[in-house]
Amino acid sequence: MNKLWDFNDYVNHLTHRSGIVRRWALDALDNRFPYKYDDPDFLEAFAGCLKGIGDKRGIETLQAIYAYMVLDCPEVENSLECLSEIHQVEIPELPEINKSRRKRYERQRAKKRRLNKLAENYIRQRK
Repeated sequence: MNKLWDFNDYVNHLTHRSGIVRRWALDALDNRFPYKYDDPDFLEAFAGCLKGIGDKRGIETLQAIYAYMVLDCPEVENSLECLSEIHQVEIPELPEINKSRRKRYERQRAKKRRLNKLAENYIRQRK
């Protein structure tokens, strides 16, 4: 059966309701497609699935993904932190994750201030 299945077949089974099937799909992905994590949408879904499975091996997988990640993907960071707390594992990425969150929060605050200014100007012009 493994020869008939492609990458997306295994990914689809990561959300199966049976934990055994999810773990099997994770093992198959790690064995057949190591580090094929270049799609941001997939990364977000995959990280959420790993967190949902709750397996300790997910920490190592998410650490590898995080190390090679080019894009900003908060779901990978959140899942990595969550799994490390569940299994009480110290991860060296935690300070960097916290720094990334602070930067993201500051960008959101700056964007909110700009939008509020635009809204104020718009309201003033309409009066």
